[in-house]
Amino acid sequence: MITSKQVEKRKVVNIQSMLILSRVTAEFSSSFEGLGCLQKIVKTKVSPEAKPVVHPPRKVPVMLKQKVEDVLRRMEKMGVIVS
Repeated sequence: MITSKQVEKRKVVNIQSMLILSRVTAEFSSSFEGLGCLQKIVKTKVSPEAKPVVHPPRKVPVMLKQKVEDVLRRMEKMGVIVS
């Protein structure tokens, strides 16, 4: 059971987090514009011992299917994803 003191503490932490986030986004506003494409080539190192794993795609609930399709179409038009 959560006490009222714990609830108040969470509210304070959330407010502090929001203030920090707004300061960071204001200070580095240019980093938060556009699609977030990197300006240079980035290389990722993977251990030679790493084994690839394939997970099946998650099923989309019927109630959300149309919304998901709309978002995917919008992302495709923006160039975020390619079909």
